[in-house]
Amino acid sequence: MVHSRILYNRLRPYLNKHKILVHNQDTSNIINGLLQFHKNYESEYDKIASAFAGRTPRETGKKIWNFLKTNTRYVVEPDSKQTLRSPSAILYTGKTLGIDCKNLSLFTGGVLDALNRKGNKINWCYRFASYRYNDKLPHHVFVVINPNTSNEIWVDAVLDAYNDKKQYFYKTDKTPNMALISMAGIGRKTKAERKENRKAKVQKVKQAIKKAGKVVLKINPASVTARNSFLGLVKLNVFSLASKLNEAMNKSNELFDLWKNIGGDVTALKKSIEVGRGKKSIGAIGVAPAGLVTPALPILAKIKALLEKLGIKTSDIKNAVTKTAKKVAQKQLQKLNAGTTPTASDSATEQASETADKIVNATQETAQAQMKTSATKEAEDKETSTDTEAKEVEKIMPSNTNWLLIGGVVAGALILPKILKRK
Repeated sequence: MVHSRILYNRLRPYLNKHKILVHNQDTSNIINGLLQFHKNYESEYDKIASAFAGRTPRETGKKIWNFLKTNTRYVVEPDSKQTLRSPSAILYTGKTLGIDCKNLSLFTGGVLDALNRKGNKINWCYRFASYRYNDKLPHHVFVVINPNTSNEIWVDAVLDAYNDKKQYFYKTDKTPNMALISMAGIGRKTKAERKENRKAKVQKVKQAIKKAGKVVLKINPASVTARNSFLGLVKLNVFSLASKLNEAMNKSNELFDLWKNIGGDVTALKKSIEVGRGKKSIGAIGVAPAGLVTPALPILAKIKALLEKLGIKTSDIKNAVTKTAKKVAQKQLQKLNAGTTPTASDSATEQASETADKIVNATQETAQAQMKTSATKEAEDKETSTDTEAKEVEKIMPSNTNWLLIGGVVAGALILPKILKRK
């Protein structure tokens, strides 16, 4: 690994001068500033980029990540003092003062872009992410190589491992070539703009309902709730999912690539397929499957597209997705007409609650607490167990014995009054 002092000596010296770009910065100011800083110091990164060139983009990203982990110290900057630093300032103050995610990303992006100017072809972007399900505004940034593919490489020197993927709820990808004016909508809109935005959403949902509920649901398919609900459907072999996924698994590795790309564990998926493929196929009937379909919709849509690509029949999945999406769209429209704009968190919370009410040991309060804990854990911590999803499904899915007990209670509640009335 090249020594930081050697790189520093190639750059214009750090003069410890500070310039306030914008007072009381909001998110759009910071993102604009980051992209502008990237452009301003291109010539400086050209002087040091060759030290990080690898044989592959993955190797190049690893070299940059290792250098930053060794030569900088991560700190969180207060909202009142958000800094953007030149490459020489990053090298000079990285260990002493410490740097935050913006400057770690600036260094990474600056080097990758400089290598591209030297003839490399590394596809990359800045990814601004929010880990709060009730807040779309990004509060973290890192660099992604091969963005929006099944082979994404995350270069985030804030985390303890290279290519670690801490899942977010919302993201915005930006490259230095994008016009800065396009960032204006990231901050808070005016009252008139918000009103127009709400009207547009109402119209959009109305049109979606007319088209048989073909809406794009704003639920993160990488959430624990969505994945666990989907695994529950697979274990039950709803829509012959386990049988179809077993066929897809034998035809191509694309299923596993898709699953990993949304943060899933392949071992948990394989176990669920193994459990479900021997069972008789059922439709979305009964309490449990119906409760699992809604939160699993984003993944079902992705799986449907993959199965069609592999020549596997998907008409039953398509019908279920369309029917359930229509119901969700109608609920959204009711909220919008009542003057409340539904958010992604509204939908996710509502669907998680519906699922919990119906399928967890008939205890609403306990079920909702489990769902909320699961969603919060996804936003704050990466999953550390390779079998987490399989275990979570076991928590959510009652055993056959429990289903018999629940059925007995329901039957008793219906029949007992009639017996007493006869007496």
